Amino acid sequence: MSNEKSFSLFEKETIPVASSPKFKRPRAPFYMESWCPWIRVHAQPVFYLYDPRISQSPSPKIGSSLSTKIRKKLGQAGFYHSFLVRSIWSQAWKKIVSYSGNPELPNIDSEYENTEIEEVKKDFLILGDEGDAITFANFLYDEAKGSILMISSKSRKELENESKETLNDSVEFYTGLYLGKFDDGFVFLNKEKKKILKIDAKSFVIYPGFRDSFPIFENNDLPGIIGSSLAIKLLVNKGLLKEIKKVTVLIGNDERGYEVANEISKYKDTTIVDVKNNVKEIKAFGYPKIEGIIVDLPSGIEKINTDLLVSAVSFIPNIEPALQLGGNIVYSSNLNTITVHTKNGEIVGNNNMYFLGQASGTPKNLVKEEAEIAAKLASGKSLSTTESSKLAEIQKEKNLIDPNEVIVKERPVFILTSNTKGMKFVCPCQDVTLEDLIKAFDMGFSNLEEIKRFTALGTGTCQGRICRIAALHALSYFRNVPIGSIGNFRQRAPLVPVEIEYLR
Repeated sequence: MSNEKSFSLFEKETIPVASSPKFKRPRAPFYMESWCPWIRVHAQPVFYLYDPRISQSPSPKIGSSLSTKIRKKLGQAGFYHSFLVRSIWSQAWKKIVSYSGNPELPNIDSEYENTEIEEVKKDFLILGDEGDAITFANFLYDEAKGSILMISSKSRKELENESKETLNDSVEFYTGLYLGKFDDGFVFLNKEKKKILKIDAKSFVIYPGFRDSFPIFENNDLPGIIGSSLAIKLLVNKGLLKEIKKVTVLIGNDERGYEVANEISKYKDTTIVDVKNNVKEIKAFGYPKIEGIIVDLPSGIEKINTDLLVSAVSFIPNIEPALQLGGNIVYSSNLNTITVHTKNGEIVGNNNMYFLGQASGTPKNLVKEEAEIAAKLASGKSLSTTESSKLAEIQKEKNLIDPNEVIVKERPVFILTSNTKGMKFVCPCQDVTLEDLIKAFDMGFSNLEEIKRFTALGTGTCQGRICRIAALHALSYFRNVPIGSIGNFRQRAPLVPVEIEYLR
């Protein structure tokens, strides 16, 4: 389903559009991106097996030692890879999908029907999902004068508004979906020309931008809980959610949260809850959509009725395109979260591939200088002594730390609970709760890849965008282990879900 069709579902209010895979709980998008779970809704009726008003905790419990051994055995990848199990499962799956309301099934209608394939050769390819990419592209054209293609999930106008600059007309620009790097090049679905671009580029530059972190608290999956970016699109840009009266905004340690709250307050009756220092616990209530939250403050319990809960507690970098190229994670104390390991702008271990902007840990006041110097570096020109010194200074200011040396001591701002019990979802795609995550770790699955195979964490339509960073922080905090010791799971292409016909 296209974004425009998805937006139309929220003309009056947020409504459940699907049911979750394991518990059959009502669900609606927290984000509104092509990779977002619950975007790909069905014409089939939505049905639920779980009602939080009468069932307190349907989360599966770990039983006897025998059942634990069985679960552990079933969680091993080799079991699922056996020919017998694959054969049985393939037949069972055909039956399951014929009755399921699972939104991960293919769309009925494809927005890329009759799409052509075009092979493109460029000197430079820029994946620009933040305004600073415009600044870099202009610098790069001045330095290199080579052929430059910029691709983005945003429109050119959106990026130019963010950067307050106009993109050089010699830079080719397309809006669409970046699927990742395949054996035959970088693959991109071009919405404007309805073409699949297979791009052969000498250098690849990523300006990934940020997204809202998915907050963890009781019943955090209820329809009506959305990210701040989606709230701005629906309320401000499109004038939707017309029947929403009361909005509650959760803000944390990022100044953008205050900006979001102030903007929303111009349109709706808005309550702001600062979760950074004084919130012990949050619990959402309502069915089948949110009706309010219960907030545990040092001063006592406060009940806030609301029609819409907007999360702007923190923002995390879009690291998936760089991880798919083989990039490694590193901790940035500037961002208070993980990002991609870079040196002088280049992804460590990947020549001519760059990961730049604030998402790489670069302080906001140094982003433009980094873009200018990195453009010269990417063009193959030598840097002056002054430029080399400045680049080294920027690298130092990123404050990148080996994740093996980082243990999360303070509760992360997006974890709004002091215990792991209950319906507190880390991976809403696959109904993996915080309790499931911690129990899997305690059972001996101490690596994120093993946890993924045992719990299905990170295997939904978002491919780990929602849960990866949250899981690393949660395990480090609740089990007092270094983030680096937990590892990571492999990022595979395609980076967004598309019909299988385009991958042939």
